[in-house]
Amino acid sequence: MNTQEIFSIFSQFDTGDVPTSADVLRGGHINDTYKITGKRGTYTLQRINTNVFTRPSDVMRNILLVTRHMAEKIESCGKKAEIFVPKVYMSCDGEPYITKDNGGCYRLLRYVDGITVDQSAYNENVLREAGRAVGIFHSLTADIAPETLVDVIPGFHDTPARIGALRKALNDDIAGRAASVRNIAEEILSYEGVCERVASAIRDGSVPLRVTHNDTKLDNIVFNQNTGRALCLVDLDTVMPGSLLYDFGDAVRSGATSGAEDEPDATKVSFLPELYEAFADGYLKESQALLTPRELELLPVSPIVVTVECAARFLTDYLRGDVYFKTSRPHQNLDRAKAQLSLVKGMERHLPFMRHVIESRI
Repeated sequence: MNTQEIFSIFSQFDTGDVPTSADVLRGGHINDTYKITGKRGTYTLQRINTNVFTRPSDVMRNILLVTRHMAEKIESCGKKAEIFVPKVYMSCDGEPYITKDNGGCYRLLRYVDGITVDQSAYNENVLREAGRAVGIFHSLTADIAPETLVDVIPGFHDTPARIGALRKALNDDIAGRAASVRNIAEEILSYEGVCERVASAIRDGSVPLRVTHNDTKLDNIVFNQNTGRALCLVDLDTVMPGSLLYDFGDAVRSGATSGAEDEPDATKVSFLPELYEAFADGYLKESQALLTPRELELLPVSPIVVTVECAARFLTDYLRGDVYFKTSRPHQNLDRAKAQLSLVKGMERHLPFMRHVIESRI
């Protein structure tokens, strides 16, 4: 999309500003994203991927409800200097997005002036700040009734269903790969019991549904480049009802690891307990008061559950012929599954310590 087209879309939003430049922002896997500089401010323009989010009106309704609520809470509780909430700009027609004649859906947000941290630079300070950001998000949204949000991706964190899909893919063997990965699949399936503990607690209500982000990998946390303080969570497309156990677990999965998600050599992927402790410390300082006893009990196993879920999804896709996750090399989904399984084993070895970290802070 050229600059003139970007400016044309920008003009359909009620900003009271005039654009002067536009740049493509790299790094997103779902939405096309542009940084627009105006005479009075800076903005983020995104094309919503309607192949993934088939009802953009529901996505934007959730985002608008949550961001407005958070902004009001921040104003009233004195955290204005501690956290940033991306503002959603309404279109000139009063909607939170516009639809072009070609079917493209676009939204405009206030630009977050910060950085994401490369995995090679993860340390205890970064993880503690990440924990603080996730904890503040949960704290600020705790009084939103989850049923007021739309479930934009039903079953997104239904771990038993993901495990069932792996078992089916192994039996169907449509890509002829089952024989070569059966041992790995069986290892992943062996964690079904611990995953069921969390799933059953959600079903029986001892772990309540809350407003959750559902994609809390550290790439989705923006930091102040000068101070190192976490500014906010971004990529709010998956905000919907869920369990905060998955938000906690996914952040630990992505942050307390020594290797990349698709590291070809799984022996290089280890769990880093000191980074887990730092994240938990930052998280609990902001959110401990709202957690139920059952949530606190299951918090230490939540990273295992989320990581098993990811391993199952990657291996399922490999068994189906790599039809869902983007790949840039042969066997990349298999590498992803092996890396996640290695991380799970490290978490399992450190589970007593993970429990101690939580228990010592409550």
